[in-house]
Amino acid sequence: MQLLGILLAIFIAWDLFSDASPFPLDSSHVVAYRLGRREFGEHGLIVPAHAFLGWPIEQTVDLTDPATASALVHALSARSTYGLLDTLCFEPGMALQFGRGSNEVDVLICLDCDHAQFIHADQSPMLNLNPLGTWRLKRLYDRIFGPALAGDASTDKTAAGTQPSP
Repeated sequence: MQLLGILLAIFIAWDLFSDASPFPLDSSHVVAYRLGRREFGEHGLIVPAHAFLGWPIEQTVDLTDPATASALVHALSARSTYGLLDTLCFEPGMALQFGRGSNEVDVLICLDCDHAQFIHADQSPMLNLNPLGTWRLKRLYDRIFGPALAGDASTDKTAAGTQPSP
């Protein structure tokens, strides 16, 4: 029993103090985007005027709650968030923007195929989320945007401790 406790403590320390994010994430300025599905027309991809890297933005939230911003950084930096699964539909429902200027890191997250793509400068690695990582990020999605409803495209929901951007 004591060995199990030691192993658990090692795992927790490894998870808390090792960084799996490919780029440093700045929690002092975080913007969250609820994304819609891409649409294709007769001439290819239709990119709406209000889009994040080509995906339509349904809701924008400036995170003013430091606890939520820190929880996002932890969830995206924890080694226990990644690995195991490898399916790929990649229709991200959430995007995050950390930092500003040359420190800006964008993250696209698909909770359907369990992938997170980090974008910084000319690099854009994609990581597989495992069930724990997907669970963490779904809880944070609900905290930021309110509970997800199938087919819900409303943009007027605002979570506690957040302010919608214009």
